[in-house]
Amino acid sequence: MLECVAARQLIYSIHGSTDRSTLEVRIYAPFELQEGMVDFSFSAGIAGCMYEIVGFPQEFSDTCFDADTIQALQLGRYRL
Repeated sequence: MLECVAARQLIYSIHGSTDRSTLEVRIYAPFELQEGMVDFSFSAGIAGCMYEIVGFPQEFSDTCFDADTIQALQLGRYRL
């Protein structure tokens, strides 16, 4: 199981509505890719970082990949 390393809770409302809802953005610890984890070829040291947005009617999560764990974490942060 991945470890959440950073999260932020936000309050939002739909334009024109006074109803408020909570959403949370999360970024998980980067991990080095291992054989069989993805369906593409990669070099040793390539890493991934999962991020997600929870609380909208349709939740969103994705994983970004980069040259190493630091770059994967940075890229995940910018995608949020």
